[in-house]
Amino acid sequence: MTDALTDRAIRDRCSALRKLRIGECLLDLERFNEAEDMLVSAAGKLDALRDEEGQARVLTVLADARLTAGDAATAFDELERALAVMRRSGSRRYIADVLRQVGRAARDLGRRDTAKLYWTEAHELLTALNARSEAHAVAEALAVL
Repeated sequence: MTDALTDRAIRDRCSALRKLRIGECLLDLERFNEAEDMLVSAAGKLDALRDEEGQARVLTVLADARLTAGDAATAFDELERALAVMRRSGSRRYIADVLRQVGRAARDLGRRDTAKLYWTEAHELLTALNARSEAHAVAEALAVL
């Protein structure tokens, strides 16, 4: 019975990750509604599996679609949830990536001070990680904020 449950969990996780990838491809094709449907499905599967980091990754990609569609409020909430998970994971690179996006959502909501806080932290992390081009992009965003 345990092997069957393990096999099912592996299949469900693989299915969720495929949906994530398909959702990313649909975003690249600017097919936002289809991408959103695929990503919501992936997030649900990963939530059922209690895969927090996988779900955080999906929420981060889903937030891109929501920001593009003008739904910064939902994107902001999802990104804050993803950020909490990434902070627990300790992955500075993922934390920096989510900080960049949540800063963008905050800016789009007109929350300049909040955007500045997130982007400043992202810039510090990216600089420490020697991610020069990303750090430069954040510095430029801060300059025009």
